[in-house]
Amino acid sequence: MEGISLLNWGFINWNLPLNHLDLFVVGIWNTLVLTLLPLTVGWLISIPFALARANKHRVFNKPIWAFTYFFRGTPLLIQLFLIYYGAGQFEIVRESVFWVILRYPWWCAFIAFSLNSTAYQTEILRGAIETTPLGDIEAAKSVGMSSLKRIRRIIIP
Repeated sequence: MEGISLLNWGFINWNLPLNHLDLFVVGIWNTLVLTLLPLTVGWLISIPFALARANKHRVFNKPIWAFTYFFRGTPLLIQLFLIYYGAGQFEIVRESVFWVILRYPWWCAFIAFSLNSTAYQTEILRGAIETTPLGDIEAAKSVGMSSLKRIRRIIIP
């Protein structure tokens, strides 16, 4: 059993991850941040979008529907490519203040994940809002709750 160590057996060289543990920690941190922050941003943006979609607001319903249709209908990888590679193709973007953010891959991933998360959460919340029992809403109206208070206490939860 010559040449076999506890960290180097089979096809896996366990010395490699141990030697580069700092890179793995940075990767795990980036993964957590690029998961939790876009989910939070998406949730904050999706609440007013879902309320506008559920109320079938004449002005906002179609653009929000188009937004959710596009971001739910295209693969996330394509969205990443469009934001990271596509935005830099236009000189107007490269000369604008947005180029400070759009030239970095981390921010492009953050934007793509946030927009994608917003689209999915908007439709989830819209469905939940539309299935709120009408009796609950009428009961809230009968006790004199304002529409903002109804949204906060009855519809969103």
